[in-house]
Amino acid sequence: MGVPIPLPARLLPIPHFVHMKYVIGEAIPPPVQADQASNDVVVKRLRREVEGELHELFERELAGRVGIDIS
Repeated sequence: MGVPIPLPARLLPIPHFVHMKYVIGEAIPPPVQADQASNDVVVKRLRREVEGELHELFERELAGRVGIDIS
């Protein structure tokens, strides 16, 4: 008879096509630096700004996938 045999989920990899989508955000200009003494502070501040913008891009893209418009 047609008794299904349970198989582990990762027994055979099943290839599938994934459509790649690239998202480009607004340009973030680097700050004008007055002296070398505050270099670490400027770099850390810029890193936090870039990290926040990337987080917003991810959130906006993921929300758009499920039909929520958060523009």
